Formats: sequence, C-alpha cells, structure tokens
Amino acid sequence: MGLMGLFRKNLEIKYKRLRIITILITIFTIWLIYTNYNYLVFKFLISYNYTDTTVLNEIYKEAIGEENFRSYFRNFDETVIAIYSNKLQEVGDDPYTFLYKPAEYDFARNYERDEARLAFIEEHEGNTVYIYIPNFSRHTNRFVQANVKKLEQYDNIIIDLCGNLGGSLSSMYQIANLFLERGDIIAKEETRHTLTSRIVKAEKNAKLEYGNIYILVDDKTASAAEGLTMALRENLDNVTVIGTQTFGKGVGQVTIPLKYGFATRATVLKMRTPSGGTINRVGVVPDK
Repeated sequence: MGLMGLFRKNLEIKYKRLRIITILITIFTIWLIYTNYNYLVFKFLISYNYTDTTVLNEIYKEAIGEENFRSYFRNFDETVIAIYSNKLQEVGDDPYTFLYKPAEYDFARNYERDEARLAFIEEHEGNTVYIYIPNFSRHTNRFVQANVKKLEQYDNIIIDLCGNLGGSLSSMYQIANLFLERGDIIAKEETRHTLTSRIVKAEKNAKLEYGNIYILVDDKTASAAEGLTMALRENLDNVTVIGTQTFGKGVGQVTIPLKYGFATRATVLKMRTPSGGTINRVGVVPDK
C-alpha cells in the first residue's frame, strides 16, 4: 500500500470515528430531551406564556431575590431549585440543602479562605505543640501539610477544633491520614447507592506520632471536625477529648456551581465513625 493509500485509510478511520461520536452525541441529546420533556414543556409554558406576571414576579423574588432576577426563562431553573430545596428543609428538617445565590456563594468561598487564615501553631510547655484548625478546606489542609516537619518535632499535641463547623471531608481525610497507619478506617460514607458508599481508610503510614493527643471541642465543633475527632479517638489509644458535647452533624453535602453565579448544595451522604457509630444529632461526648 502506497503513501496515498495509507493516507486514505487513516482518513476513513478518522471519519468513521467522527460518525460514531456524532451518532452517540445525537442519541444522548435525544435521550436528554425525552427524559426531561415534561419539565421542558412546563418551563416553556410558565416562563413564556403564564398570564399573571405579578404572581411570577413574587415567586421569583421570594425564591432567588429581586437582585438576581434577569428573566422568567433564564432564572426558571434556579427558582425551581430554590423552591424544591426549601421544601426539603421544611419536610425533611434538612437545613444543609439549599440554593446559593451569587452573593452568598461568593461570600461562602471567601469566608472559607479567610477563616482558614486563622489557623496557627504555637509551642506549649512540656514539649507540646498546639495547633488551631478553624475549618476543613484545601487552605487549612495546605497549612497543616506545610507544617508537618514542625509538628513532628514534639512529643505531644493539642488539636483545637473549637468553633470548627467542618467543611471538606476530603481535606479532613488527608489530615487524619497524618496521624493514622495505612489501612486504619477514618470514616464510613453511606449514600443511597451501594456503589457510591465507601469505607475511607488511611493510605499512608502515620507521619505524626505522639505520646498524647488532646483534642479540644465545644458545641460548635461539627461535621468534619467531629469526624476527625472520632477517627483519632477510635483508632488510637492516646487520645483525650476535652471540652463540651459537640454539635452533632453526621451528614455530608456536595456543592455544585451553576450558571449565572448560583450554586446548589445538597445532603448526599451519612458519615459514620470507624466503628460504624453515628454522630448525627448525637455529637461527640468529651472525656473531660
């Protein structure tokens, strides 16, 4: 086969691949429209044809705020998400599922970053190091990881989680991994589907080993902060939890950015301790 023959053959292969991809995209698009047909019809009827715009204005204003309203069609999805989320809060007593309005979403992200800057480390008496972790985020995780060499120089550690409302579970898992041995269970995540439920285990051997670990908690210590407390308490025999009973939030959320600056947040999992216990609406009872 000559050079031109090879060129034609490669061109034919690429053309066939392009046709297959085009067919798959077309099938997916048709499936997407078909499965959302009822919703799309309702969206079109209401946003373009509903006669009482005074009522629509009130619904949109209440759901997403007048400052975020651009058009009935453009903001229809966000309005539906807000209404549905509010109903989940009302019926299911779930304050963690909601629609972030643009200003709220910007504030939340900036607050997470600014709060993480409050993290600090200082030396205490008795060759003990103190670390304050204000939240769990990529920022605090970065701070802890960057200070591992400093932290490992001490015999004892005080981990202050007072006022820590939680945050990113993945960041908490990475920090917990510093204290645990490979294979130790950090937490158990339960979802609606068996395939997405999982047992989270430490992936590396402990870098931080201490004679005593003291964890400070209060009634605002919640979620991932409670998860870290129980991960260390149930895996290690040198952990003492000091303070008051914690908040009791054993559920996890995912936040997904949407168009126009909005974001949706929903409760998608239940977090259990390494032994399978729950902290939701129970909290962590301190040792002292």
